Amino acid sequence: MVRFRNALRILGIISALLLLTPRTFDAWFTDGFCQEKASLNGAGTRVRYDAYHAHTFVESPPAPGINQYHLLAGPSRAARALVQAGFDVSVQLEAWTEESLSQVDLLVLNLVSADRPAFRISEINAITAFIKRGGGLIVLTDHTNCYFHNHVLEAPFAELDLQLTSESACERYPRKLSSGNGWTLIEKFTDHPTVNGLSHIGFQTGGTVDQRFGVAWTNPDSWGDQGRVPMYGEGTEIGFYGDFQQQPFERSGPLPVVAAKEFGAGRIVVIGDQNALDRKS
Repeated sequence: MVRFRNALRILGIISALLLLTPRTFDAWFTDGFCQEKASLNGAGTRVRYDAYHAHTFVESPPAPGINQYHLLAGPSRAARALVQAGFDVSVQLEAWTEESLSQVDLLVLNLVSADRPAFRISEINAITAFIKRGGGLIVLTDHTNCYFHNHVLEAPFAELDLQLTSESACERYPRKLSSGNGWTLIEKFTDHPTVNGLSHIGFQTGGTVDQRFGVAWTNPDSWGDQGRVPMYGEGTEIGFYGDFQQQPFERSGPLPVVAAKEFGAGRIVVIGDQNALDRKS
């Protein structure tokens, strides 16, 4: 449990970097993180990113001149931070089995999409048993049903007693980070080891998570902007956004954007935005 909490603490620290400029990040990573990691000990903790069901970009850090959105929003810096703190970080390139999960303490699943393989029943059973025995799972979701991630996660989430939503978390001025309503400043947290010590998180059009297990929340005047999926999913926009204006049928905040729950002897954390683990300002 201590090892898992340390990994969550690192990922929480990295998620707060969304509001930092690249130069500020580099200074913080060199100075602040080196001081912070002195209190963390990841030695012996095995973290594995799922590169079979999701695009991870763990081994492809952003570089000048490369403007591919998902690469820029990928978790490579979070993985780098874990390595710096002594965690054993690797990637999974094939379907999960009981054997492969026996080599893992913490499984990280980046935002899934319909172009990647679906979860087999045997994988869902193996992952469920892995967590019940004391394993950790971090899942990154996103707004609405973008890239059909809800369809990919529906079966495994049902076994893990997690509910999916199909909305974007929207805020009003002054708690939004751009002219649009989807870039949000999250400042309200439940007293929980996953988020303790965080002052804020930035979301760039993220989604909501299971209300029952929320540990990070939007403000009371926020709302969940319902996504729109056309028949057969056809169209030019696979983000399936709503209109970013609150309608009478859309629920109001506070809404959960990070969830954390116990499952057997293990722990699960769901983060509602893949951008929350990068460093863009």
